[in-house]
Amino acid sequence: MAQKKKQSPSEEIKRFVSINEYNPEGEQKLRLVWIIVSVFVVILVTFWFWSIKQRMNDRLVEERDDLNIAEEFNSAVDKAKNNFNEIQNTIKDAAEVLQEKADVNNIKNDVLSKIQNNLDKFNLSEYSSETVSIALKYPDNWTVEETGDYLTLSSNLVTTSTTTTIGSIKITKHNNSENLELEPWALKNKTAIVSDWSTTEDWLTEINSQPILIYENITDQETERVVILSFEDRIYEIELLILNNTTDENNDNNILEIEKILESITLLENN
Repeated sequence: MAQKKKQSPSEEIKRFVSINEYNPEGEQKLRLVWIIVSVFVVILVTFWFWSIKQRMNDRLVEERDDLNIAEEFNSAVDKAKNNFNEIQNTIKDAAEVLQEKADVNNIKNDVLSKIQNNLDKFNLSEYSSETVSIALKYPDNWTVEETGDYLTLSSNLVTTSTTTTIGSIKITKHNNSENLELEPWALKNKTAIVSDWSTTEDWLTEINSQPILIYENITDQETERVVILSFEDRIYEIELLILNNTTDENNDNNILEIEKILESITLLENN
Protein backbone atom coordinates (compact mmCIF):
# COMPACT_ATOMS: atom_id res chain seq x y z
CA MET A 1 0.00 0.00 0.00
CA ALA A 2 1.41 3.31 -1.03
CA GLN A 3 1.85 5.87 1.68
CA LYS A 4 0.95 9.54 1.24
CA LYS A 5 4.02 11.66 1.24
CA LYS A 6 4.12 13.86 4.23
CA GLN A 7 4.69 17.55 3.50
CA SER A 8 7.13 19.54 5.37
CA PRO A 9 6.03 22.44 7.61
CA SER A 10 7.43 24.95 5.16
CA GLU A 11 5.33 23.56 2.33
CA GLU A 12 2.22 23.70 4.53
CA ILE A 13 2.92 27.32 5.26
CA LYS A 14 3.38 28.05 1.54
CA ARG A 15 0.09 26.35 0.73
CA PHE A 16 -1.72 28.34 3.41
CA VAL A 17 -0.24 31.56 2.21
CA SER A 18 -1.16 30.86 -1.41
CA ILE A 19 -4.85 30.48 -0.52
CA ASN A 20 -5.02 33.96 1.02
CA GLU A 21 -2.72 35.52 -1.48
CA TYR A 22 -3.78 39.10 -2.67
CA ASN A 23 -5.67 39.10 -6.05
CA PRO A 24 -5.74 42.60 -7.66
CA GLU A 25 -8.08 41.66 -10.52
CA GLY A 26 -10.72 40.25 -8.16
CA GLU A 27 -10.51 43.28 -5.92
CA GLN A 28 -11.09 45.58 -8.92
CA LYS A 29 -14.16 43.64 -9.99
CA LEU A 30 -15.52 43.72 -6.45
CA ARG A 31 -15.09 47.48 -6.33
CA LEU A 32 -16.86 47.84 -9.66
CA VAL A 33 -19.75 45.75 -8.38
CA TRP A 34 -20.02 47.88 -5.24
CA ILE A 35 -19.84 51.06 -7.27
CA ILE A 36 -22.64 49.86 -9.57
CA VAL A 37 -24.76 48.78 -6.62
CA SER A 38 -24.14 52.11 -4.87
CA VAL A 39 -25.06 54.11 -7.97
CA PHE A 40 -28.21 52.07 -8.41
CA VAL A 41 -29.17 52.58 -4.77
CA VAL A 42 -28.53 56.32 -5.07
CA ILE A 43 -30.72 56.42 -8.20
CA LEU A 44 -33.49 54.52 -6.43
CA VAL A 45 -33.33 56.74 -3.35
CA THR A 46 -33.24 59.88 -5.53
CA PHE A 47 -36.20 58.67 -7.57
CA TRP A 48 -38.08 57.82 -4.37
CA PHE A 49 -37.50 61.30 -2.95
CA TRP A 50 -38.44 62.88 -6.28
CA SER A 51 -41.66 60.87 -6.50
CA ILE A 52 -42.58 61.82 -2.93
CA LYS A 53 -41.89 65.48 -3.69
CA GLN A 54 -43.91 65.25 -6.92
CA ARG A 55 -46.86 63.69 -5.11
CA MET A 56 -46.68 66.41 -2.48
CA ASN A 57 -46.59 69.11 -5.17
CA ASP A 58 -49.54 67.51 -6.97
CA ARG A 59 -51.46 67.39 -3.71
CA LEU A 60 -50.65 71.03 -3.01
CA VAL A 61 -51.80 71.98 -6.52
CA GLU A 62 -55.01 70.00 -6.07
CA GLU A 63 -55.61 71.60 -2.68
CA ARG A 64 -54.88 75.02 -4.17
CA ASP A 65 -57.23 74.29 -7.09
CA ASP A 66 -59.89 73.08 -4.68
CA LEU A 67 -59.42 76.27 -2.68
CA ASN A 68 -59.68 78.40 -5.84
CA ILE A 69 -62.76 76.48 -6.97
CA ALA A 70 -64.34 76.98 -3.55
CA GLU A 71 -63.53 80.70 -3.63
CA GLU A 72 -64.90 81.04 -7.17
CA PHE A 73 -68.02 79.12 -6.22
CA ASN A 74 -68.58 81.31 -3.18
CA SER A 75 -67.98 84.42 -5.31
CA ALA A 76 -70.43 83.16 -7.94
CA VAL A 77 -73.02 82.46 -5.24
CA ASP A 78 -72.56 85.98 -3.82
CA LYS A 79 -72.89 87.51 -7.30
CA ALA A 80 -75.99 85.42 -7.98
CA LYS A 81 -77.50 86.61 -4.70
CA ASN A 82 -76.70 90.24 -5.55
CA ASN A 83 -78.08 89.84 -9.09
CA PHE A 84 -81.19 88.18 -7.72
CA ASN A 85 -81.67 91.03 -5.25
CA GLU A 86 -81.14 93.57 -8.04
CA ILE A 87 -83.65 91.73 -10.25
CA GLN A 88 -86.13 91.67 -7.40
CA ASN A 89 -85.65 95.40 -6.83
CA THR A 90 -85.94 96.11 -10.58
CA ILE A 91 -89.13 94.06 -10.82
CA LYS A 92 -90.50 95.84 -7.77
CA ASP A 93 -89.61 99.27 -9.20
CA ALA A 94 -91.06 98.33 -12.60
CA ALA A 95 -94.25 97.10 -10.95
CA GLU A 96 -94.55 100.38 -9.04
CA VAL A 97 -93.92 102.41 -12.21
CA LEU A 98 -96.46 100.35 -14.15
CA GLN A 99 -98.96 100.80 -11.36
CA GLU A 100 -98.35 104.54 -11.33
CA LYS A 101 -98.69 104.68 -15.13
CA ALA A 102 -101.85 102.59 -14.91
CA ASP A 103 -103.25 105.00 -12.31
CA VAL A 104 -102.28 108.01 -14.46
CA ASN A 105 -103.76 106.39 -17.58
CA ASN A 106 -106.96 105.60 -15.71
CA ILE A 107 -107.24 109.21 -14.60
CA LYS A 108 -106.39 110.45 -18.10
CA ASN A 109 -108.91 108.09 -19.68
CA ASP A 110 -111.56 109.31 -17.27
CA VAL A 111 -110.78 112.92 -18.16
CA LEU A 112 -110.74 112.19 -21.90
CA SER A 113 -114.00 110.29 -21.57
CA LYS A 114 -115.59 113.30 -19.91
CA ILE A 115 -114.16 115.58 -22.59
CA GLN A 116 -115.41 113.25 -25.30
CA ASN A 117 -118.86 113.26 -23.74
CA ASN A 118 -118.77 117.04 -23.62
CA LEU A 119 -117.66 117.19 -27.27
CA ASP A 120 -120.45 114.89 -28.30
CA LYS A 121 -122.85 117.30 -26.63
CA PHE A 122 -121.29 120.33 -28.32
CA ASN A 123 -123.09 121.91 -31.21
CA LEU A 124 -120.52 121.56 -34.00
CA SER A 125 -120.74 124.35 -36.54
CA GLU A 126 -120.00 123.75 -40.21
CA TYR A 127 -117.76 125.92 -42.36
CA SER A 128 -117.10 125.68 -46.08
CA SER A 129 -114.68 127.75 -48.16
CA GLU A 130 -114.70 127.80 -51.94
CA THR A 131 -111.44 129.77 -51.99
CA VAL A 132 -109.52 127.28 -49.86
CA SER A 133 -111.60 124.39 -51.30
CA ILE A 134 -112.30 122.87 -47.91
CA ALA A 135 -115.21 122.08 -45.59
CA LEU A 136 -114.96 121.28 -41.89
CA LYS A 137 -116.74 121.24 -38.54
CA TYR A 138 -115.62 122.98 -35.37
CA PRO A 139 -116.87 123.39 -31.76
CA ASP A 140 -118.77 126.51 -30.80
CA ASN A 141 -115.93 127.69 -28.54
CA TRP A 142 -113.68 128.06 -31.63
CA THR A 143 -113.68 130.93 -34.08
CA VAL A 144 -113.02 130.86 -37.85
CA GLU A 145 -111.45 133.57 -39.96
CA GLU A 146 -110.71 133.35 -43.70
CA THR A 147 -108.02 135.42 -45.39
CA GLY A 148 -107.05 134.77 -49.00
CA ASP A 149 -105.88 131.18 -49.43
CA TYR A 150 -105.89 130.21 -45.77
CA LEU A 151 -108.24 129.70 -42.82
CA THR A 152 -107.45 130.37 -39.18
CA LEU A 153 -109.34 128.63 -36.38
CA SER A 154 -108.71 129.65 -32.78
CA SER A 155 -109.62 128.39 -29.33
CA ASN A 156 -109.59 131.10 -26.69
CA LEU A 157 -109.43 130.90 -22.92
CA VAL A 158 -111.49 133.76 -21.57
CA THR A 159 -111.03 135.01 -18.01
CA THR A 160 -112.43 138.04 -16.24
CA SER A 161 -109.45 140.14 -17.33
CA THR A 162 -107.87 138.53 -20.40
CA THR A 163 -108.54 136.42 -23.47
CA THR A 164 -105.74 133.99 -24.35
CA THR A 165 -105.46 131.87 -27.48
CA ILE A 166 -104.60 128.39 -26.20
CA GLY A 167 -104.98 126.55 -29.51
CA SER A 168 -105.02 127.43 -33.18
CA ILE A 169 -105.23 125.84 -36.63
CA LYS A 170 -104.08 127.58 -39.78
CA ILE A 171 -104.92 125.86 -43.09
CA THR A 172 -103.14 127.13 -46.20
CA LYS A 173 -103.72 125.94 -49.76
CA HIS A 174 -100.68 125.79 -52.09
CA ASN A 175 -100.56 125.15 -55.81
CA ASN A 176 -98.70 121.92 -56.64
CA SER A 177 -98.25 122.29 -60.37
CA GLU A 178 -95.02 120.24 -60.23
CA ASN A 179 -96.94 117.28 -58.81
CA LEU A 180 -94.41 116.81 -55.99
CA GLU A 181 -94.81 114.15 -53.34
CA LEU A 182 -95.14 115.26 -49.72
CA GLU A 183 -91.48 114.96 -48.68
CA PRO A 184 -89.98 116.58 -51.80
CA TRP A 185 -92.49 119.42 -51.48
CA ALA A 186 -91.58 119.90 -47.79
CA LEU A 187 -87.85 119.80 -48.59
CA LYS A 188 -88.32 122.48 -51.22
CA ASN A 189 -90.79 124.76 -49.44
CA LYS A 190 -90.30 124.11 -45.71
CA THR A 191 -86.53 123.71 -45.44
CA ALA A 192 -86.19 125.10 -41.91
CA ILE A 193 -88.95 122.89 -40.53
CA VAL A 194 -87.62 119.77 -42.23
CA SER A 195 -84.08 120.37 -40.90
CA ASP A 196 -84.99 121.48 -37.36
CA TRP A 197 -88.18 119.58 -36.54
CA SER A 198 -88.83 115.85 -36.22
CA THR A 199 -91.43 113.74 -37.97
CA THR A 200 -94.01 111.72 -36.06
CA GLU A 201 -96.36 108.88 -36.90
CA ASP A 202 -97.85 108.58 -33.40
CA TRP A 203 -100.73 110.91 -34.11
CA LEU A 204 -103.09 111.09 -37.07
CA THR A 205 -102.22 108.98 -40.10
CA GLU A 206 -104.60 110.44 -42.70
CA ILE A 207 -107.07 113.25 -43.38
CA ASN A 208 -109.96 112.90 -45.79
CA SER A 209 -108.54 109.42 -46.65
CA GLN A 210 -105.34 111.12 -47.84
CA PRO A 211 -101.89 110.20 -46.44
CA ILE A 212 -100.23 112.93 -44.43
CA LEU A 213 -96.75 113.98 -43.33
CA ILE A 214 -96.37 115.50 -39.85
CA TYR A 215 -93.49 117.56 -38.45
CA GLU A 216 -93.51 118.59 -34.80
CA ASN A 217 -91.61 120.78 -32.36
CA ILE A 218 -92.45 120.37 -28.66
CA THR A 219 -91.23 122.63 -25.87
CA ASP A 220 -92.34 123.15 -22.29
CA GLN A 221 -94.44 126.11 -23.37
CA GLU A 222 -96.08 124.85 -26.56
CA THR A 223 -96.53 122.08 -29.09
CA GLU A 224 -96.22 123.00 -32.77
CA ARG A 225 -97.15 120.66 -35.59
CA VAL A 226 -97.23 121.08 -39.35
CA VAL A 227 -99.42 118.60 -41.22
CA ILE A 228 -98.91 118.33 -44.98
CA LEU A 229 -101.28 116.52 -47.33
CA SER A 230 -101.77 116.40 -51.06
CA PHE A 231 -105.03 116.47 -52.97
CA GLU A 232 -105.28 116.65 -56.75
CA ASP A 233 -103.12 119.57 -57.94
CA ARG A 234 -102.67 121.23 -54.56
CA ILE A 235 -100.87 120.87 -51.24
CA TYR A 236 -102.50 121.70 -47.92
CA GLU A 237 -100.33 122.93 -45.09
CA ILE A 238 -102.02 122.75 -41.68
CA GLU A 239 -100.19 124.55 -38.86
CA LEU A 240 -101.23 123.59 -35.32
CA LEU A 241 -100.38 125.36 -32.08
CA ILE A 242 -101.23 124.14 -28.58
CA LEU A 243 -100.11 125.94 -25.43
CA ASN A 244 -98.75 123.52 -22.83
CA ASN A 245 -98.80 125.88 -19.86
CA THR A 246 -102.56 125.60 -19.37
CA THR A 247 -104.27 123.12 -17.10
CA ASP A 248 -104.17 119.45 -18.08
CA GLU A 249 -107.89 119.47 -18.73
CA ASN A 250 -107.67 122.47 -21.06
CA ASN A 251 -104.68 120.94 -22.82
CA ASP A 252 -106.36 117.55 -23.34
CA ASN A 253 -109.52 119.32 -24.40
CA ASN A 254 -107.60 121.34 -27.03
CA ILE A 255 -105.89 118.25 -28.46
CA LEU A 256 -109.15 116.35 -28.72
CA GLU A 257 -110.94 119.30 -30.30
CA ILE A 258 -108.17 119.75 -32.88
CA GLU A 259 -108.37 116.05 -33.74
CA LYS A 260 -112.12 116.36 -34.17
CA ILE A 261 -111.71 119.36 -36.49
CA LEU A 262 -109.05 117.63 -38.62
CA GLU A 263 -111.09 114.44 -38.85
CA SER A 264 -114.08 116.44 -40.10
CA ILE A 265 -112.15 118.02 -43.02
CA THR A 266 -113.50 117.39 -46.49
CA LEU A 267 -111.42 118.53 -49.44
CA LEU A 268 -113.48 120.05 -52.25
CA GLU A 269 -112.99 120.31 -55.97
CA ASN A 270 -111.38 123.50 -57.20
CA ASN A 271 -113.78 125.97 -58.77
